[in-house]
Amino acid sequence: MDKIELFLLTPFLSFIILYIIANPVRKVAKRINLVDKPGARKVHKNKVPLVGGILIIISASLSLSITSELSGIFDSQRVLVTGSLILLTMGIIDDKYDLRSMLKLGVQIALAHYAFVYGVRIESMFGIFGYYQIPFAAQYALTMLIIVGVINAYNLMDGIDGLSASLTIIGLIAYTVVSLILGINSLSVLFLAVLGSLITFLKFNFSKNNKVFMGDAGSLVLGFMVVVSGITLIQEANNTIYIHPTMAVVLGVLALPVGDSLRVYRRRMKGGYSPFRADKSHFHHLVLYFGISHKKASLAIVILSILILSVSVFFGTYYNFTYGVVSMLLVFIIASKIVALNYQLRYWSEKIKSMEI
Repeated sequence: MDKIELFLLTPFLSFIILYIIANPVRKVAKRINLVDKPGARKVHKNKVPLVGGILIIISASLSLSITSELSGIFDSQRVLVTGSLILLTMGIIDDKYDLRSMLKLGVQIALAHYAFVYGVRIESMFGIFGYYQIPFAAQYALTMLIIVGVINAYNLMDGIDGLSASLTIIGLIAYTVVSLILGINSLSVLFLAVLGSLITFLKFNFSKNNKVFMGDAGSLVLGFMVVVSGITLIQEANNTIYIHPTMAVVLGVLALPVGDSLRVYRRRMKGGYSPFRADKSHFHHLVLYFGISHKKASLAIVILSILILSVSVFFGTYYNFTYGVVSMLLVFIIASKIVALNYQLRYWSEKIKSMEI
């Protein structure tokens, strides 16, 4: 099988396999009560199976097994595969039994340490704000912070239908292009397998009668995959002519989830609350105050993500990384101000109406 056939067949198989196994897995999930129950902070009124992550990983793995690529990917991307399987397992247990947050954080820290020890690390700032090579201790601290931070950022973005999967699709498409340019076939095939699964998952995530949610088993794995793959691509592109566009792509992919998490943490602490206190202040919650559906809200945020990614690639490639970072921040801040202003207008409008009654 040549590369073109492999790259076309892999996502197609993932797409079909998830479509076939989705309903049987949904039924098993309902039987063992692996479901998301309705509640005060939930918009759904029925129990929804939390099997999106399981479906994505199973279908991608079966696709890679059929094309005889699974063992090769495990050998060349051991950190990525091992970490994903551990987070998948922990996520399933958490979806079922609701694990303590400190235990989940401890596992994420351990995996970030594991990744660093096995060579997945941030070794340079590549000129961002004038910084290049950084000391070993700073490499460790920055790598740990970014891996754990991105995992949680993607977990927090999984708040409305289609959002987490759609953002990951955009990210993995960009990563696939970079990995093909760099000639890293193991990552290209892996990305394509997951992309096929994610596209089919969206069908069920948006479905009214056969709905499934991503669950922590999915969002944690996708966050880990995106951040570890991004660092790996940067390391592979280092000392090549592709380092600037590769760095710009990775920064652009991570910018929206990470930026929103930092914004929310800052807002909560400013209000005197724990940064991990659950509320409805995330970007996707604010977008919903425009009175649009989950599908339209996800589409709007995906368009914003593509805009941020495009800005990052343009300025990061043709100017420098500092311009790219500043430009992304400006786009994100402007978008955040717009949705926050709309929220305030809606809030006061409803308050005034309630006083008139």
